[in-house]
Amino acid sequence: MRSQWIRIRGPIAEGDLTCRAGHVIDRGGGVRDGIYAGWQWDGRELAIEQDRYGLFPLFEWRSPESRTISTDLLALVGQGAPLDPDFDALAVFLRVGFFVGDDTPFRAIRALVRAVPQPAALPLSRDEAIDAFLELFARALARRPASGAFHLPLSGGRDSRHILFALCDAGHPPDACVTVRHFPPRANDDELIARELCAALGITHRVLDQPDGRAPLERRKNVATHLCTDEHAQFVALADHLRAHTRETYDGIAGDVLSQSAYLRREVQEKFDGGDIRGVAEFVLDGYGTMMSERALARLLAPAVVKEVTRERAVARLTTELARYADAPNPIAAFFFANRTRREIALAPYALMRDITVFAPYLDHDLFDLLAALPARLLMDRALHTEAIARAWPQHTRIPYERKGLLVEDRWAARALAAELLRASVRGPARAWLRTSAIAPALGATLLDGHAGRLWGASLLLWLDQTAAAAAVASA
Repeated sequence: MRSQWIRIRGPIAEGDLTCRAGHVIDRGGGVRDGIYAGWQWDGRELAIEQDRYGLFPLFEWRSPESRTISTDLLALVGQGAPLDPDFDALAVFLRVGFFVGDDTPFRAIRALVRAVPQPAALPLSRDEAIDAFLELFARALARRPASGAFHLPLSGGRDSRHILFALCDAGHPPDACVTVRHFPPRANDDELIARELCAALGITHRVLDQPDGRAPLERRKNVATHLCTDEHAQFVALADHLRAHTRETYDGIAGDVLSQSAYLRREVQEKFDGGDIRGVAEFVLDGYGTMMSERALARLLAPAVVKEVTRERAVARLTTELARYADAPNPIAAFFFANRTRREIALAPYALMRDITVFAPYLDHDLFDLLAALPARLLMDRALHTEAIARAWPQHTRIPYERKGLLVEDRWAARALAAELLRASVRGPARAWLRTSAIAPALGATLLDGHAGRLWGASLLLWLDQTAAAAAVASA
């Protein structure tokens, strides 16, 4: 799907006067489900369309003379949008890996987002919630039938397993399931589990190897995902496969954050209950163990840049965004859905794979309204989705889920990536942003011994290089 854009100057419009992206599910009575975005210029006014959650990406640049909207952030760069860095946005992104609210790397370019529905808490028992979950999920799939044979991505987690089981029960199994191998050092427990699931159901299982060289995939991903995430390079191979083999597929986006979120912690909920939103922001930065530490950031970035993207800026920006969700039944899940799920996770199905139809059953309006209304206390053990799947398909409970944290060693891959990172840090556009004196010796050591532990900042370093390159081209 090519990038589309429209620029409005007074009564004059240029570019694509009509844009339709994603898929719409017409539920009648004026209710439109699905994940989609677009616009229509009627000669006088611009009408913008977005799905209920604003998951399909749109970006906007406003100047005193014009308003430009695009399905692609880099198209706005090509149209001349100023590329002054947004240091408040970057202070968050460089630590947590996703942008919040309508932030992007550049002050002049905003993501078009909308308020996510926040339903009132439902007084359901655990059993009632599980039964409703299973029933509404089956209805959600029934509203999203594939028009022909299709391939289904399958991991070792719960979301894709639930989709697979329910499709088989409905008499619409996939033609094949597809599992993509991870980049080392992450192990491939997914592959073994998916193979066992497919064998139990009699479905063809395909495993996709990663092409040689991670850096080119990171760079392709950065372009396709609008410079808005440090994740998803592993899914470039999956997107290529799906594009070649299917017109439609399904994605488990939001299943985990709505039903069994790893981010749900008692100490976080207690801070929300006590009105300590700043404390929640600090916990997001420090407490989950997957974010960029201050020490690591100082090793990666040049001192002048560290002064611009301070921790206090990150805390202040996160506090403002978190406050929007303080009254939700499950506030931390609501925050992560509206930000990480929408601004980062959605970029896999709706940026990398935007030229095929990707159904999102967990975002069916009825199912979302149920799961988003479940109070945090009902989900605090982070086991509701596991219980739901076991209740519906007890014959498959012996098949495990992916074990997190398993590692493998690939010294050749580590050396190849270190070489690319060294070139980017010494000669790339981002070298003024980087603390090369700390980065280069570590990368040189990995070139010698192939130890991947020093490559923890690989995705972010390449993202910085590519973002700086876009700014350099625009200013040339």
